[in-house]
Amino acid sequence: MSFARASGWLMAAEIGRSHRNQFRAPVTDSNYGINEAIGDRGLPRHPDAVAALAGACMAGMREAGMAATAKHFPGHGRGRRFGI
Repeated sequence: MSFARASGWLMAAEIGRSHRNQFRAPVTDSNYGINEAIGDRGLPRHPDAVAALAGACMAGMREAGMAATAKHFPGHGRGRRFGI
């Protein structure tokens, strides 16, 4: 989780240099082989792992002073319905 948090912080710090205060990240798609566009950027298939990694990344972004919005690209991965 510390890598996800540090990555979120670094990404936000770099983007913040261009005077932006929000970034639509992290992408929370899982790779199910539906579309090659997601490639190795897909998160694990288990909802708890996705939530933990995305949460850590967003925490790092907040620490760097940037708002975060979890994102999903329809058709690239597979959206998951949590709690089912």
